[in-house]
Amino acid sequence: MFEPNDFRDVLTIARARTLGAAARQLGLDPSTMGRRLAALEARLGFPLFLRSRDGLVPTPQGARVVQAADQLEAQRLALEREIMGQDRALRGELRITAAEWGGPLLSAPLRELSARYPQLVIKLIIENRLLDLARREADVALRVGRPTERSLAGKRLGEVHYALYASADYLSVHGVPRGDAALRAHALCALDIPPGRMPSVRWQERLAGTARVVMRTNSMLALLEAARAGSGLAVLPAALAERYPELRRVAGEHERVQSTLWLLYHERLRESAPIRAAIKQLAAHIATFLGPPRLGTPGARAGS
Repeated sequence: MFEPNDFRDVLTIARARTLGAAARQLGLDPSTMGRRLAALEARLGFPLFLRSRDGLVPTPQGARVVQAADQLEAQRLALEREIMGQDRALRGELRITAAEWGGPLLSAPLRELSARYPQLVIKLIIENRLLDLARREADVALRVGRPTERSLAGKRLGEVHYALYASADYLSVHGVPRGDAALRAHALCALDIPPGRMPSVRWQERLAGTARVVMRTNSMLALLEAARAGSGLAVLPAALAERYPELRRVAGEHERVQSTLWLLYHERLRESAPIRAAIKQLAAHIATFLGPPRLGTPGARAGS
């Protein structure tokens, strides 16, 4: 009646609420996802989902299958964590996730980790949404903000400091803003995400009340490139912006605009040799990039 992937498919569809979203998560195309669901429903003799305004909703029978699939997944994940938590060998796949702006911070330490442990296969997942470590969407996460999940353990790396930056070309044309009132004459490129617990986005939105917002993006790297191209001012993490000599730091509230940076993993993986090796290597390297923007004259080259 049930085939090996049926429970996984049903659980993914129930969580994603659409065939398209479920297909993307499983690396399939929507038509294949639809055919697999239709084939399962034909074998069972009843529908598992109904279409609604909110997407696909399980039928009463479907809800029972989803519940069973969820229980099976929980048992599988618990077993995987137990086995990986006892792993003393530095081999196999290690999945590390970060938001896209964290990618540049990880490239060098991951290269060193691979060189030191050649049997360790590293999979870097760049994803702006928070992957679920309890469901083993990743093994280690580089994250801004103190974790709230009780099942997570980790290492606090330090503070990510933010400042207002613009390109030298932009400032040569528009001048360096001196105080909030001067922002009225300036363009602002903004990160288009909910403020949540991110002080940098809340500060950005206060600036947006004065400056003229010329673009919004959900990509930190696109925001960085917009600032480098001279599109306007942008609130950026110093650890990223100060890698680029064409960017200039503009006077701002960076002393008060900061967030903690963490390396996180599931608490049951605390004794895993690959996890311990990764945390040690990544923490030592990333910590060297943290700290406040280096002192200098507003409008001077970043880091000068």
